[in-house]
Amino acid sequence: MNAAAGAPGWRALTIDRQRFAIRLRGHDLPLEVQCPDGATQVLPVWRCRDHFTALRAALTVHAGGAPAQGSPGDPSTTATLSLDPMHYLTALPGFADIDPARRESLAPAALWWAAGGDEAPARLLDGFGAIDGRLFELRRWTAGERQAALAAALQRHATESGDGDDVRFDAVTHLAALLRHGVVADPAEIDTLPLHWALPLIDLVVTLNQPPAADPLLGDDEAARRLAERTLRLARALGWTPEQVLRTPAVELDRLLALLDREEARARGTATATAAPPAPPRRRRLADAPDAVLIRIDD
Repeated sequence: MNAAAGAPGWRALTIDRQRFAIRLRGHDLPLEVQCPDGATQVLPVWRCRDHFTALRAALTVHAGGAPAQGSPGDPSTTATLSLDPMHYLTALPGFADIDPARRESLAPAALWWAAGGDEAPARLLDGFGAIDGRLFELRRWTAGERQAALAAALQRHATESGDGDDVRFDAVTHLAALLRHGVVADPAEIDTLPLHWALPLIDLVVTLNQPPAADPLLGDDEAARRLAERTLRLARALGWTPEQVLRTPAVELDRLLALLDREEARARGTATATAAPPAPPRRRRLADAPDAVLIRIDD
C-alpha cells in the first residue's frame, strides 16, 4: 500500500483510522483502491439511480417511536430510518462481485466512494444549485407535486390477520419523486449523474423546499404582525405569493402601498358620491295616527 500511495496519481486516504491508497482520476471515472492484501480493486462510478436502488435494499422504516426533535404530532405517526451499510454496498453494481474476504476490509473506502468521494462544494444561487463546477436549475415543488409524491410513497398491504390494510411509507419513492420535481432537467440525466454531484443535489433540493427556520411573517411581535398585514394586503391586490412580496425591493413595496392607499380612498369616495340619495320624508297621513281606526271595505 505504501508503494502505491507514493506512486504518481496515487494518494493516501484515512477513514476511521484505516489507511488506503487510492487513485482518483475524476469523480466520473472508476476509482482504484489498493486493498490491505496488496491487490488493487477497481470500484465503478456509482450513479443516482444506483443510490436509490441500494437505498431501497438497505433502508428500513420503523414506525412509531419518539418524534424527531422539533416535530409535532403523535409519536405513533412518526418514523425513524435505519441503514445497513453492507446491504447498501452489496446492492451497488459490482460490489457483490468482489471476493467476500476482501469486501469487509474494502468497505470503508467503498462507502467513502458511495458518499461522493471528495467533498463537493455546493450552494444555492438564486434558483440554481452550484456543485463543484456544475450548475443545476432548481425549482420549488408545487403543493400538488408534493402531495402526489406522498401518495405514491404510501403503499397499502393486507395485514397478516386479513382484517384490514397496513399502510407503509416508501421513503425512497418519495425522495426520488421530489428530486425529479425539484430539478429542471431530463430525468435520465439525473439518473446517470455520478454520486459526487447527485448527493449534494438532493441536499440542495430539500433545502430549497424547506420552510425558513424563522419565518418573518409568523412572529408574535408587533413588527411581524405589521409585516404580515402588509404582505397579505399586497398579495390579495396583486395576486402574488408572500415570497414574491418579500422579494420585492422595499422602495417598490412602499410605492405599491401608497398607490393602494390612494386608489382605495378614491374608491371609497366614489362609492359615497354615487350612493342613492335618501328618500324624501313621506307626508304624515291620518292612518298614521296612533289612535286611528282603519275600516277596510272589500269589493
